[in-house]
Amino acid sequence: MKPKAIVVTGPPGSGKGTQAEFIAKHIGGVWYDTGTELRKRLAKDEELNKKYAKAYAAGETLDSHEILLMVLEDIRGVFAVRKSIVLSGSPKSTTEAFGSGEGGLMHLLHDTYGQENILIFHIHISEEESVKRNTGRKDSRSDDIPETIRVRYENQYTKSIVPAIETMQTNGYKVIDIDGMPSPEEVFESIKKYL
Repeated sequence: MKPKAIVVTGPPGSGKGTQAEFIAKHIGGVWYDTGTELRKRLAKDEELNKKYAKAYAAGETLDSHEILLMVLEDIRGVFAVRKSIVLSGSPKSTTEAFGSGEGGLMHLLHDTYGQENILIFHIHISEEESVKRNTGRKDSRSDDIPETIRVRYENQYTKSIVPAIETMQTNGYKVIDIDGMPSPEEVFESIKKYL
């Protein structure tokens, strides 16, 4: 079986990380979650922390070019060995996906895996469900308050992720819409049909 590149995307609280982890285990791939890696960096006393911690906590969209560089640096080793990769939390914008014509994440996935081996799962939940899930999480973070989640839903999802998904579709990438409302196990059953 040829290695795959799988992108799991959706609004905050849609279960992107959970589903990406399920998929990676199922296909024997590497799971990379941008949010987790970003929080690790923000926890360290680095320049990125000083620059972005406040914006991140407020639910604002971070600089796409900086995030792209971080992701590419982290996953280059996976590309080198041509192992399947499952991404959650990236790309979060058209800039992150396609750069300024070249050098975006989708270009690199295309060059490494071939467009026919790239799948994008778009998990759908409502804004109200996003707020409900994020404020009720066991691992709730300081920025998981209703007002911030609504800002993240609008800024990060509606204004940034949705246009990126539309651009991927326009460029011929296979985007599969998934209902994120059922249990994680049921959502994964819906995804598994396409793997």
